[in-house]
Amino acid sequence: MSTRTINGVTLALMQGDIVKVKADAIVNAANAGLAGGSGVDGAIHRAGGPTIMAECRKIGGCPTGSAVATTAGNLSARYVFHAVGPIYGSGADDERLLASAYQSCLNLAEQYQVASIAFPSLSTGVYSYPLELAAPIALRTAIEHIKGSTSLKQVLFVLYGDQSYQAFEQALANTFDPCHFWLLRGLCLLSSQGFSCSLAQLRFMQELLIISSAFSGIAQDSVGLVEAFDMFIQRCGIQVGMILAGQAAISAFNFSMGGAG
Repeated sequence: MSTRTINGVTLALMQGDIVKVKADAIVNAANAGLAGGSGVDGAIHRAGGPTIMAECRKIGGCPTGSAVATTAGNLSARYVFHAVGPIYGSGADDERLLASAYQSCLNLAEQYQVASIAFPSLSTGVYSYPLELAAPIALRTAIEHIKGSTSLKQVLFVLYGDQSYQAFEQALANTFDPCHFWLLRGLCLLSSQGFSCSLAQLRFMQELLIISSAFSGIAQDSVGLVEAFDMFIQRCGIQVGMILAGQAAISAFNFSMGGAG
């Protein structure tokens, strides 16, 4: 199991069977007709019993990118949130719809004031969304949500099989490694602006970011670091922005060691 704590909320990855997990709400990878199916969908309906399907029939359906709530039948959870992710390649809005499906469940968590929620990997089964693309979307959506005010104390991603777990574990490691994120973002921006950068320059930038992540304690907020880096670039231009980003890393180091920034 891999865990991180954000804003007092535990974010965890585990490999296993979602119907056996203890959580206030379990997310079902549903279809738009809420008609049941294979994979996670079938497993939840089998374990939860006919009550869940009866409630789904009353609801009638759910648009892609949304989610609806039912009781959990025979499951230990209080609720099942039925989320409909996109079929990969069916349109230009795949990423937005996948993020929206996760966000809809998080919104339901606030509506029903649940303390814990368990997600499967949405859309990566029969809907064929590539794991290496889906995992960062799932984690980014959850992280952004729990950085704000929330009833949640625990967000679980319950992943089936080694491949799924490893993809999420790698995405989680990348998300919480500001060195990785800043360096990757810097390379992308340099490339888009037509700049070249020497290996020595990249190494210097990387070392500054390692100092920042190791000593400042801000490795818990890589999304904020990326936003700050973009701000430097937008306001100052790419070359000056990179210098300021390095200075910010040094200031964070000095502050964490009790000195002046």
